[in-house]
Amino acid sequence: MNRLLVTRSAVCFWAALIVSAAAFPPARAAEPEGASQADAFSRAAGQVLSPQGAYLTVTNFTAAGLVEARIYRNSGHLSLVGPDLAGNALANAVTFSPPLVRIGGQWHNLGPIVSSRTIGDGLEAVQQLLTTNVVVRLTFVAEGVMRYEVVNWSGLPVEEIAVAAASDAGEHFYGFGEKFN
Repeated sequence: MNRLLVTRSAVCFWAALIVSAAAFPPARAAEPEGASQADAFSRAAGQVLSPQGAYLTVTNFTAAGLVEARIYRNSGHLSLVGPDLAGNALANAVTFSPPLVRIGGQWHNLGPIVSSRTIGDGLEAVQQLLTTNVVVRLTFVAEGVMRYEVVNWSGLPVEEIAVAAASDAGEHFYGFGEKFN
């Protein structure tokens, strides 16, 4: 499982995903950073990374073929789907767990989609979080680069965000802080 803890305004997963949100204050000095990350990652690792059911789609046409950004209605999972190296359409997918958000020292999943609408460069959706809703956008910012952005936290005091994606032992995600030595 590869994962990333997001504590700044925007993070780019090379040719895969940008997670963006309002700037967050750094983690409290009294809490060891590793303990906070371990808690989020163990929670994310327990999530199923094979989403089922209906999803909303934003498409992007690239030199390699059609690429789709997907957000699953019932779970909040995110996927980037495109052609494989042989050129087979929509044969390769990278799926991310629903983003985890730390509020008041506790981790919570962004949940199901409540509503959605098309915007000029993608879609805007209302997504459930705790007892309220947040507004998110799913767009492409460049060829094959998907952006998932929370544009309205509804006043929630968000401290950190974590995302996770599954991979086999030989696969590496650029930007996840892995060591290659």
